[in-house]
Amino acid sequence: GVELADFDFAPGLYALKAVAKDGSDYDGETALSNTFQLFQGYPVEIAAQSFATYYSDEALTLEDSFAETAGLYTVSEVTPTEAVLSEKIDVMPKRTPMLIYNESDQTQQILLIPTADVAPLTDVADEFKGTAVEKEVTAEEVAATNFYVLTDQNQFVWVKDAGTIAANKCWLEIAPSEAAGARRIVFSGSGTTGIDAATLRDITTGDWYDLNGRKINMPTKKGVYIFNGKKVVIK
Repeated sequence: GVELADFDFAPGLYALKAVAKDGSDYDGETALSNTFQLFQGYPVEIAAQSFATYYSDEALTLEDSFAETAGLYTVSEVTPTEAVLSEKIDVMPKRTPMLIYNESDQTQQILLIPTADVAPLTDVADEFKGTAVEKEVTAEEVAATNFYVLTDQNQFVWVKDAGTIAANKCWLEIAPSEAAGARRIVFSGSGTTGIDAATLRDITTGDWYDLNGRKINMPTKKGVYIFNGKKVVIK
C-alpha cells in the first residue's frame, strides 16, 4: 500500500511512502522511498500582448485559468508582409505548429495541457513549420530556403545563417524568390485586422477615426478604430 507522508516539502512536491500489508514485518523505511514533482502541464512564459511559438507531438489545450487571457492559433496564410492567424483554436491537434498569444497586460507563464480530446483538422499554411526536438539548420538548407523566426517584436524575421532551432519551436520557410522582408503577425477570421503595440509604431501615415466617426491621432489604447477606411483592432 501507499500513503501520503506528512512532510514539509516545497509547493508542488509530494511524497509516497510504502507501508506494510497486514502480516508483513516491513517497516516502511527503505531506500525505495522517493519524491516526485506533480506534472501540471508545459509552461510557456510570454510577455504582455506578445506571441510565442510551440510545437508538440501531443494535442494541447490551455489550462482553464488562461481561457480569458490567452489564445491558441496557427498561421493560415503567409503573404509578402504578413503571417495571418487562424481563428482561435480550443484544442490544437498534435504535430500542428502553433502560436500562443498572451492577451493580458502583464507577462504570464501560460500552461499548455495535453488532452485526449479529438481535435478538428486545422488548415495550416505550408510555410509554417515546427519541431518537437532540437533541429540543426544547415548551410545547405539556408541556401535553398529562407528561414524566418519569431522575434519579440511579434513578427517573423529572416535568419540568414545556419544554426539551431530549439525543441518545441516553430518558424516560417519561404522560397528565396519571394520578398525577404519581415512578416508581421495579424489576426483574421473576424473581419478585422489586429495590430499590437509592436506593429502599431510601423503605421505612420493615414487617417484614424473612432467608431463615432471622429478623427483622432494614432491610437494608444486598446479598442476598435477605422484606419484608411478599414476596421482595425488594437490589442
